[in-house]
Amino acid sequence: MTAATQLSQLLDGIDVSYVGCGPETPVDRVTAEEGDAGPHDTLIALPVPCDQLYKREYAVAHGDVVITDRTVALQEGQRAVYIERPERGFGVLAERLFDYPGHKLKMAAVTGTNGKTTTSWLVASILAHAGKAHTRIGTVGHSVVGQRRSDEFTTPPPFPLQEMLAHTVASGARYAVMEASSQGLVEGRVWPLKLDAVAMTNLGSDHLDLHQTLEAYRSAKLLLASQHLKPGGVAVAVVDDEPTCETFLEIARSQGATAWAISVKTGRKADIQVLRELEPNRPGRWAVEVATPAGTFDLSLSLEGRFNLTNALTAAGLALGLGLSLDEISAGLAQAGPAPGRVQWVSEPGPDRIGVMVDSAQCPHSLAHILPVARERTHGALRVVTGCGGDRDRVKRPVVGRLVARHADHFYATCNNIRHEDPRVILRDTLSELTAEDLERVTPDVDRRASIERAVAEANPGDVVLIAGLGGQDYVVIGADRVPLDEGAIARAVLARR
Repeated sequence: MTAATQLSQLLDGIDVSYVGCGPETPVDRVTAEEGDAGPHDTLIALPVPCDQLYKREYAVAHGDVVITDRTVALQEGQRAVYIERPERGFGVLAERLFDYPGHKLKMAAVTGTNGKTTTSWLVASILAHAGKAHTRIGTVGHSVVGQRRSDEFTTPPPFPLQEMLAHTVASGARYAVMEASSQGLVEGRVWPLKLDAVAMTNLGSDHLDLHQTLEAYRSAKLLLASQHLKPGGVAVAVVDDEPTCETFLEIARSQGATAWAISVKTGRKADIQVLRELEPNRPGRWAVEVATPAGTFDLSLSLEGRFNLTNALTAAGLALGLGLSLDEISAGLAQAGPAPGRVQWVSEPGPDRIGVMVDSAQCPHSLAHILPVARERTHGALRVVTGCGGDRDRVKRPVVGRLVARHADHFYATCNNIRHEDPRVILRDTLSELTAEDLERVTPDVDRRASIERAVAEANPGDVVLIAGLGGQDYVVIGADRVPLDEGAIARAVLARR
């Protein structure tokens, strides 16, 4: 895994402290897998990557020398090297051990509260249609040159991330696109990668359980532009009512990068924007002419919602930053379908049909975009199944409750991933600010499966059932366990019994 013969070579430039060993200590074999470490190996024991609510220690008893940080408990007498700045050091070490795969790839990354998954999915579609082998890393599963990998983290920790990039290089591919989460950025999972193209889609209020304040959350997102853009790279961002995205572009410009503003608003001057409609828009279909710094192209897009038009323009900007042509971009977007669990119709709506949509929207920002899309396709009543997760930002729960109650005819209030919290508390928080009139249209149930079954069973032809919160996720988190829950399959089974 490395050609280093001493710890000093392996750890050059990384701030470390030695315990029972020193820079001259020999290195034979290095592994990041505890079960693979023999008595003469150097073991890299990573801290458990999880949110701040569940930081925990675990004991390490393998390996001659253990490289870790101070959150990991070691057995007495264990020789160790502590990385003092883990948010930087582990990334540098991982990149070194895998022989700097990011230097051999054209890479793009996207951050933002919403739209990351669809934007990266669309960039991958453009690359695929252009015949360019690539890796896509993100929420709906990592695809490493076509090979499915675990999707436990939107942005993987440094060692699995660098291993996937190394596999990409070894497979002969030369492109990668990834989602950069705020947690991944602030924990240094992306460090020290420098990217050819970066994007920011928007900023809402989310993940405040981790970041504590909106300003800290905002600062985490901006790290993608300030720390991870190559000199001469390209930054793109959506500037429609998004001041943080404008800051994102300003940061990129201050570093000598190219910065392109994106807008779908008529009359607003931007580098990438819609010039005109080529045909009347209809649900699930966009046909527009788009201006870019490389010229204009005709965009045909089979995705619902104006926010997906914005995502497509963002993907186009990233693709240009990766060196693709407008013809390749136009063709790739025309062939693209929705990412799993993003505005995904389990049953198409109609006057004589029950429409069922599954979507990942769970924060107020994303729900405010998806609820009007569902309403537009509704001929009867809009029935919404959603709720909030446990051990997460409690402040947004009543906001979600008010928002859904305002848009839905029937609100089947439930929970998402309850984790370690009492689901009755989650539900009570969500409904805490609803009026008596609102509550007449609410059916509360902490059992998410039961809520889905009831909503679909009670729907009439012309109704739309929106199941929001999990999207393509086929499980719910209860305690520390992932309990299978395929929302699309549940809805289809109820429809089949009607």
